[in-house]
Amino acid sequence: MRYYVSEQLSGFVAAVLAGAGSDQDEARTVAAHLVGANLRGIDSHGIVRLPIYERRLVRGVINTPARITVVREAKATALLDGGNGWGAVAGTAGMRLAIAKARQTGVGVVTVTRSNHFGYAAYYGAMALEEGMIGMVMTNANALMIPHGGREPALGTNPICIAVPALEEPPYVFDAATTIVARGKITVAAKEGRTIPPEWGVDEHGLPTDNPRAVKYLSPMAAYKGYDLAVAVDILCGVLGGGPWGRHIGVLESPAGPQEVGHFFMAVDIGAFRDADAFRRDMDLMLRELRATPPIAGGSGVMIAGDPERAHEARRRIEGIPVPPEIEEDLRRLSEQYGLAMPDPMR
Repeated sequence: MRYYVSEQLSGFVAAVLAGAGSDQDEARTVAAHLVGANLRGIDSHGIVRLPIYERRLVRGVINTPARITVVREAKATALLDGGNGWGAVAGTAGMRLAIAKARQTGVGVVTVTRSNHFGYAAYYGAMALEEGMIGMVMTNANALMIPHGGREPALGTNPICIAVPALEEPPYVFDAATTIVARGKITVAAKEGRTIPPEWGVDEHGLPTDNPRAVKYLSPMAAYKGYDLAVAVDILCGVLGGGPWGRHIGVLESPAGPQEVGHFFMAVDIGAFRDADAFRRDMDLMLRELRATPPIAGGSGVMIAGDPERAHEARRRIEGIPVPPEIEEDLRRLSEQYGLAMPDPMR
């Protein structure tokens, strides 16, 4: 496996998307999302997605530049139509508007309809953190999850992110799919030739499998609890804005037509509830108490949501982003297709 500098990968991804017909500014936004996911160790949402993004763009099922419009608006809320553009572009617009509303009213809530796959949810949570706010982010997705007690998929991976600032401690950043893992992790495992834990998903016969290429559907995390969380996400991202849910959302991997994905963004101005510095000091105390919990025998201690991603980013900014051979071959094919030079590997 070879390693690449993040900035070079970002430039390459943006050039591929621009070559495939994307607005250049939007291509850079999407590239920042994909490579940013790799930097944080969320390889399931990184450059492994580039080939399908490119195919969807070439097939004309993504509009660029996106025409994002306000469908309905109140002081603290808004509904945006993403114009069937890049999910990363619509998502950025949605969280920016939620933050702007939170500055005025204390809380801003924005839902987005007619969008596409928007990358990793923590990207938008970090936008709220940069403003000293709490961020909550959700998105629905095409049906891959088998509901608890069922045998056919009815819901997407439907991730939830909650990002909360602290004072001296790193922020709390929870970002997780409501399936046991995101579909992209299984895709990455297949490309790397690895087996997977059999509880991650089931094959076409509904049986658990450790072969990532045989996985047909995904299992909910925590049985019925994860399944019901996914339902809640579909309510907020789909039903609330008048958009589709579950089985009615277009399949990302099939560029036959628009996805019609929906997103949900909330920004909370801490100062509307209490002194912001006092809140952040209490967050420090809470996080330090958790870290001070005695570890299990042989364990390395308690981790907080966001710790693994920060560790990955610190390491990968120095060592580079690892790119498995099969993904590297995808990049090489795209470089030849669009007459681009491949990024130079660090090692």
